Amino acid sequence: DISSGSEAEYLQDIDTILLRHRPTDPYSKSAVLHECIHAINDMNKRDITNANNEKHAYIFQALYLRKLKPTGDIILAGTTQDRRIPPVAFEIADRIREHRYVSLGSVMQLETALRSNTEYAKLSAKSPNDGIRK
Repeated sequence: DISSGSEAEYLQDIDTILLRHRPTDPYSKSAVLHECIHAINDMNKRDITNANNEKHAYIFQALYLRKLKPTGDIILAGTTQDRRIPPVAFEIADRIREHRYVSLGSVMQLETALRSNTEYAKLSAKSPNDGIRK
């Protein structure tokens, strides 16, 4: 079962990405990409915190959405609420796309935005990346 309101969810313990339905709109596709970033971090056994894992995923999700230039609401991946991607993720994505410097302050603002949500209460814990099993 996928979380209520989620478009996609990565289950690290069984190396599986669950989809609510076949992604056809930009937001659903970006949610799948978000979860793929978690799988890639797991596959590469990156020794990172959950905070860095989520920041990676949101920045790539924002980059993807900027490339597609969709209109309308932007829904977070893996959420049970109708919330938007933190605007700072788009600010970081824009700087990357324009080959401009991304400040540590911007990255920390993204982490602060994520920490304000109870869904991400365990951000300081290490992400249990054990590598995708063959």
